[in-house]
Amino acid sequence: MNIQCQHCKVEFNSEDIAHTLKNGKFKCPVCGGKIKNPVAESPESTPVSINKYIVSAFIILVIVIAFSAIYFLNQPTRQPLWQIK
Repeated sequence: MNIQCQHCKVEFNSEDIAHTLKNGKFKCPVCGGKIKNPVAESPESTPVSINKYIVSAFIILVIVIAFSAIYFLNQPTRQPLWQIK
């Protein structure tokens, strides 16, 4: 697998710079710029994880609204404060 530096556009064989990538340095040996991690998640997987959080938050919101409605609808009727003498 070839890895290309985004800064100087030099291509490296992943086996040639495996020691650099394994140590977590991710620096180009030619220009010193940061090399993108080839093992990192693809950008396509990010929206899926965000959608999981949105769905979870929506479910929790619906549950809170349902419990609030039950609480307020089951209270005994009281006179409003402006009608109390």
